[in-house]
Amino acid sequence: MVKCLNDIGVRALDLDQELTRRSSRSVASLFEDGEASFRDLEIQVFSQICKEGQAQVVALGAGFEGSLPKEARVVWLHRPTDYQGRSFTDRPRLNKSISPKQEYFERFEARNLRYASGTNEHLMLPEGYESGLEDFLMAPEGLHCPYDMTLTPDYFEFDGRVLRDRSMMSFRRFELRDDLLSLEQIHLALELIPRERLILARRTHEGNGEIDLLVDWACELGIPHSDVEILSLHERRADWRSTLREFSFDAAPIMKLAAIVETWAELLAGHQWWQENPEQRAFLPRSLDGRWQWYRQLFGPQMPLHFVREHLGSALDQPFLWQTLLGAQMKGEFAAVLGDPVVQSRTPLEHLEFFSMRGAPVVSVQVSEAEFEHEAMPVLQQLGLRWAAVTSPLKLAAYNLANQKSARAIELESVNTIAVRQKQTFAHNTDIDGLIEMAAELKRHTRVVIWGGGGTLKALLQCWPEASVYSARTGELRQGPEVFDECDLLIWAAGERGSELRPSFRAKEIFDLSYAESSSAKAWAVEREIPYQSGLKMFKVQAQAQREFWSQIGKQ
Repeated sequence: MVKCLNDIGVRALDLDQELTRRSSRSVASLFEDGEASFRDLEIQVFSQICKEGQAQVVALGAGFEGSLPKEARVVWLHRPTDYQGRSFTDRPRLNKSISPKQEYFERFEARNLRYASGTNEHLMLPEGYESGLEDFLMAPEGLHCPYDMTLTPDYFEFDGRVLRDRSMMSFRRFELRDDLLSLEQIHLALELIPRERLILARRTHEGNGEIDLLVDWACELGIPHSDVEILSLHERRADWRSTLREFSFDAAPIMKLAAIVETWAELLAGHQWWQENPEQRAFLPRSLDGRWQWYRQLFGPQMPLHFVREHLGSALDQPFLWQTLLGAQMKGEFAAVLGDPVVQSRTPLEHLEFFSMRGAPVVSVQVSEAEFEHEAMPVLQQLGLRWAAVTSPLKLAAYNLANQKSARAIELESVNTIAVRQKQTFAHNTDIDGLIEMAAELKRHTRVVIWGGGGTLKALLQCWPEASVYSARTGELRQGPEVFDECDLLIWAAGERGSELRPSFRAKEIFDLSYAESSSAKAWAVEREIPYQSGLKMFKVQAQAQREFWSQIGKQ
């Protein structure tokens, strides 16, 4: 954040960096004096920075406990992965009597409450996003987002200060839901935002007084008392076919279907319902876990209603603001990362520029192994999927699906990269590229253990043929000599789901195929104070190889 803001001439400081610069000691060294001493020093240095009157943006650490200037614009930056837990190799443990994740969550709840009450703006950004933050943190009028946003109660805190900022932004419309907002809050919005940019969403039978606004009427309330501009359906009927049939009469200028969608076939049917009258209909699928967010990110901008959110929002399937502002808009073809889970994936950011040059967006699509071949892929291809990175647990399923496999994919019987052209699915494996790079870097190790493996096991054994292989689900030795005491290198190739087993032996170093901050391998390494290397470098290498493959297929 500091670098990107300084690049545009805004003086920005990171408090931790200022602590180390002004004290000539590392953060770890400062913590050796005790956490209370460290927090006091944070407050002292922050106070000095404020008195200097130069810094326009100061990045505070998560544990900062000092008071903030009343005139400051305080922004709380979230990441979706914050709620999965984190382990830190670059800062000292504060409570070694519990696991690193337990330590994180022990403080997470209290800190969330403090941030919620002490900040006047929340913003959700993707994992690994390091550039372009000036677009989000500078003057709000600099943001251009010609779509819609639901105003939740937190926008009305601090005497409506956040709402005043938002009223300056170029959102198309702001939704006022009478089941979320009080009558006083609705009237405050009327004072700050032009009426033509407001939607009054009627979700309850209670009256709101005579308010002359564009009305979104929920069909669950029965027949509207007068003509309305938007008719919405949020609850499913007996089955999905009946839901679509009931809502196929265009009785209002905008018909909004926002019911729970349970299957891929239902998603496709809802998409086709929208396409029958795209200028008058809006299909906003909802789920219990936000799994249709990618669909709304792709197709929502083409609909008469498209809701985005900055943080929690009013529905998990609403795309985040950054997803709408970054990358290309959908024009017929798109790229994706497919897997389960995918919330932690950096693939959309990693390939953003590559596909933007091709006029295609990149999204994260949650797909289970059971639904991949016969349910998800036919729908995704019909909707325009042309390129995909494939993650666990889908690599073998993708191999079985493809009808044009590279020699490397056949050799490894695993696929992490696909391209769809003229009903042909071309498949390749670039995991080996990243692993070869890491094997050269870690070649000093002799006793190597692979924990897990899944779809990457054959590639791992090509790089470390003498390795011992243990099942991460059962702990049983599958291949190679048994390890009783300690190995030089433990390669963690186990997914986050399934067994909670951990190796019974020690390790001098851990190489984790995952780069997620919530990785169990990272937590294990931090807890046992083992040198740790994430899979981020491997990811970068194999991602470059993916782009080369996609470029080659594009020339055919």
